[in-house]
Amino acid sequence: MAIRVPPVLPIPPQFAEGILAAMDPVLPALQQQDELTLFCSWLATRMDLPTSVIVEIGSHRGGTIELWARLCRQAMIAIDLPDGVGGGQSVEIMAARNADLTRRFPHYHGIAGDSHAKSTVDALELYLDHRPIDLLFIDG
Repeated sequence: MAIRVPPVLPIPPQFAEGILAAMDPVLPALQQQDELTLFCSWLATRMDLPTSVIVEIGSHRGGTIELWARLCRQAMIAIDLPDGVGGGQSVEIMAARNADLTRRFPHYHGIAGDSHAKSTVDALELYLDHRPIDLLFIDG
C-alpha cells in the first residue's frame, strides 16, 4: 500500500524542520530533506507523538535513525545487512555507528542481519517483547 501525502498539510512544516535542523550533520540522511520534512509533517498528522516503537530496515549511515530516534521515546530499532547489496556498511563501521547511536539515544537498538532471515525476525521479536511497531520504515 503506497502512502499518499496530501498536497496541503494541516500542521506547520516547522515541526519537521525543527527536528531535521537538530540532526547531526555528521550523519546526514541520504533522502532529500524536503521529502523528509513532508513525511514528518504527514506523520505528525497521523500519529500521537511521541511514537513508541519505530523499526527501520536499511539505515545505512544512520541519518534517518537520528530522525526516528527524536520522534520516538520507547524503542528505535534499525535492521541492516552488513556488507549488503546497495551499499551496506561493514561490520566494523556498523558496530561503531550503533555504539554512537546507543550512547546518544538509549532507546536505540541495532540488529545486524538479513531482514528476511528468521534469525533476524527472532532477534527483533525478542527485543520488542510483544510491543507493537508504530512505524516500519523500509529503506533497504
